[in-house]
Amino acid sequence: MILNPAAGAGRCGREWPRIQRALAAARVKYNLRVTRQPGDAIGLAADAILSGATTVVAVGGDGTANEVANGFFDPGDGEDAPINPAVRLGYIALGTGRDFARALALPDDPVKAALSLLGPSGRIRTIDLGRARFVGANERLTRRYFLTGADLGLGAEIAAYVDARRRWIKRGGGFVAYLLGAVGAIRAHRPSQLTIQIDDAPATSIRANIVYLANGPYTGGGMRIAPEASLGDGLFDVLVARGASRATLLFELLPSIYRGTHLGHPLVDHCRARRVRVEPAGHLVLQMDGEQLGRGPAELAVVPAALRVLTTR
Repeated sequence: MILNPAAGAGRCGREWPRIQRALAAARVKYNLRVTRQPGDAIGLAADAILSGATTVVAVGGDGTANEVANGFFDPGDGEDAPINPAVRLGYIALGTGRDFARALALPDDPVKAALSLLGPSGRIRTIDLGRARFVGANERLTRRYFLTGADLGLGAEIAAYVDARRRWIKRGGGFVAYLLGAVGAIRAHRPSQLTIQIDDAPATSIRANIVYLANGPYTGGGMRIAPEASLGDGLFDVLVARGASRATLLFELLPSIYRGTHLGHPLVDHCRARRVRVEPAGHLVLQMDGEQLGRGPAELAVVPAALRVLTTR
């Protein structure tokens, strides 16, 4: 178990004793490691796998699950090779967004989820991952995997807005936090000039608000950004919003994204692809699984059947 007590504005730390008691009553044996700062879960997961763990469970938010999943892979290997392909990822969702839990159809109650995943009814599913190469901390070329989705532009601005106000904005839960974050970020947003190449098609220059690559259907605490996206089809759902005004984003696209009806909007392009490269003309921020982690230029690719995860269905 890798526990992030700060997830969900501290909800994870408050809920953990209840989960701990339920696991003890069910005689589930585990070793517990606790994160102290962002990035810790990557190393803790890698250490657990190298020490012989066969299941590593992230207890926290989507960002915690992202870090734990990245710990499954050797950071020095360029071939998407897991440290041990047999190891399984579990997820007890106690964060703000819960989008990866929604994609896996996990129970809302964390105690029920924990007992279902780690009990005899737990099942194993193999899913795809996304891999991004981008400009990360200290302006270094960085490689990072993601579970549900990644985007450049407005989505990353929303993630940054929510994170900067996390002490109060996350207390209302994922729906409220990301709705307020979207409204706040849209007020300051401007579309970006960029060049995008999708698979082997010619690169095109566009003015875009959002370039979103969906591995799963949800983002931002339940927004149905890619209603038909699948964790196991070997493809991204790629969505590009082009040149929308702030009013259009706020009053047309934002409500329709929550409903999952935005794909028919004239300013939204949608396709499926295995690889996307984005070259911005200026500064364009990048988020993955709800965390702003760097900026473009970025190359994003699907890694098919990359990870074994515990599910309840």
